[in-house]
Amino acid sequence: MQVSEKHIREYNAFGPWILTVKTSDEIPDAFSDRLLLDDSILTAFKVPIKVDRRKTKASNDLYDYLVVLYPENLKIMYRLEEPQNSIIIPYCNILAISKLVDLLQGELTLLLRNRKITIPFNSVSEDIIDDVISILENHCCFETELELPQANTSLSSLSMLYSNLIRKEKKCGDLTLISYQPTFKTEKIKNNLWEQLSEIFFRYTIRESMILADAHKFIIYNSIPQIVKYSKGHYGYTRTVVPRNLITRVSVTQSSTCIGILNIILEIGGGNITFTVGKEGIPDSLVSSFINSHLDG
Repeated sequence: MQVSEKHIREYNAFGPWILTVKTSDEIPDAFSDRLLLDDSILTAFKVPIKVDRRKTKASNDLYDYLVVLYPENLKIMYRLEEPQNSIIIPYCNILAISKLVDLLQGELTLLLRNRKITIPFNSVSEDIIDDVISILENHCCFETELELPQANTSLSSLSMLYSNLIRKEKKCGDLTLISYQPTFKTEKIKNNLWEQLSEIFFRYTIRESMILADAHKFIIYNSIPQIVKYSKGHYGYTRTVVPRNLITRVSVTQSSTCIGILNIILEIGGGNITFTVGKEGIPDSLVSSFINSHLDG
């Protein structure tokens, strides 16, 4: 394959990060015959292959996915042809949007009516993903405006991370903090002898979580990993956005693995979203507040 100036520029810009595609020169060769840039495109970005840059060269295919957002749908194009080389997702089929960030690892997950699709990204590219999520929120099933839920006033002080997260959310509009569960200690319900002995010195920790709401959606923050044995050195979280009008049922179950932990299950469009909160970390009234805020809508 003859290496052109375009290939050299693409190779020089290549890394573990995703990049937006704004000109035809930025479209990788593997997708050049499948994408026509025009005014109908809201944004487009390319996801790199998982390979050390030192093991690539300018003549290689460097991108696995090309994602294009249109006014009515998004299109994901795959470099490989099996089982299919592209899919089109109408925005009305997206039930929830989730972003995971854990150090350099990132994932954008779209919950659809019959499956979910995950797009990996390097957290260096988080600003691009945030712009994509903003477009998705403006075009998916987030139009229905409901009464703003009542804020919960009996909350613990937020950590620095979660204080920054809620400050960032408030820049986008009015919202209510429904629930904040601080970090607390817990124990496994069933554990082996080694775990019983080790818990004498190190108990399991359930890390913090937070539930926000505005007139259109719930925003659920969960720490990743949620339950850890050593609480230091973990900074990951997920941000899941769920349209309030699509939730058909909210149920709460006891965890089968740890003491004092609840699983909150949102039934939405035939699928379920489950997240964990600490029963001892927050009063039961906060869980009921979340459920009532849905029922009031």
